[in-house]
Amino acid sequence: MSAWGEEVLVQDSLAMSSQLAVLARSLGIQKPDSCGSTELTWQEWITHQQRRRTLLVAYCLFNLQSIIFNIPPQIPTREVALCLPSCESEWKTSSQTAWKRHRATSAQYERSFPETLSQLLCGQDVTQDGLLGPFSNYILIHGLVQKIYFERQAADYVPHQTFPMRPQSLENIETALKCWQCSWEATWESTLDPYSPKGPLGFNATALLRLAYIRLNCHSGLCHDLLSGDPIRIKSLVSDSQLDCLNRSPSLDRAVLQCIHALSIPVRVGIPYLARTQTLHWSVQHSICHLECAFLLMRWMQTIAKAVEVGGMASLRGDERKLVTMARYLIQETDLQYLMEGQAGDSLNMGFLTASTARLWADISSGIHVFNIVHRIGASLSAIADALEHQLLVS
Repeated sequence: MSAWGEEVLVQDSLAMSSQLAVLARSLGIQKPDSCGSTELTWQEWITHQQRRRTLLVAYCLFNLQSIIFNIPPQIPTREVALCLPSCESEWKTSSQTAWKRHRATSAQYERSFPETLSQLLCGQDVTQDGLLGPFSNYILIHGLVQKIYFERQAADYVPHQTFPMRPQSLENIETALKCWQCSWEATWESTLDPYSPKGPLGFNATALLRLAYIRLNCHSGLCHDLLSGDPIRIKSLVSDSQLDCLNRSPSLDRAVLQCIHALSIPVRVGIPYLARTQTLHWSVQHSICHLECAFLLMRWMQTIAKAVEVGGMASLRGDERKLVTMARYLIQETDLQYLMEGQAGDSLNMGFLTASTARLWADISSGIHVFNIVHRIGASLSAIADALEHQLLVS
């Protein structure tokens, strides 16, 4: 947890994570652990599940560090041979009798993590053989995010590459994300309510889904760059000279739609209320998601504003115009709606829309949180909003 704390602790935390990786390997994270054909007592089954869940949590922790600090994960997916954890209802049984009753009536069986992930990447429906639990879905979306990381790393070495990823890889991963979303929607714990009594795993997984769509279309190291706190670096990231990093496409439209959906939840809940209470219900991955959503939405709006300046709103595709309208409606539901009133010209209107959404993201992350990294995210978002508002004043 020190990785999310003060900056001086981050290097030590990342160094310690290598020791955790060695320990996870020594405990057999790379070995299959199916016990479906073995008769276990309740206590033996609990011990087996505890070991499996602990190792899978370590895998997820390494992925989060990779997402935030733009470093290779300590344990790649190809080394994880474990089965997915049991469903929550079986895990939460309070007695041996209840556990035996559950196993006698349920048709669930153990599913290998690498095999299930491969099914997703092949575009197969993983719910045909039974629904997956929220923890299993959470682990699988981590696997897909890591897949994107390595695909992006490989694409960076292709000369004259104009797209962020090879088209076939992009299509395959988008299909996998759609299949994963179908699995997530099929579970009882799937929710977009941060205060849902169904537990946080379903809600936390949505943040990783949005990150996956963003990183399919945008440079994966931007999160670390934005967290640097360097005002000159942040100012350069919001400058017009960086606009060529985005390729307007249906794939980018889907990523932008995820960003707008992410912003709609705080707007619906109430941004001032959320800023004061997010430490109780919002995890670190949501804060990282907010940072990258804010940046992609800002870059996309700047790209759209340039297109509108040259050819007017008619130069946009139908889906792009719908996304602009959705973002404008969101702003109208907040205290920043006055910024959009009386603005003449579509291009100038897009500029105010860009600055307004950036300010909303900054307000969301301005509250109290237990982790220092969230405060750094809030400071970075405020710096982005300040830079955009300054651009409007001098233009």
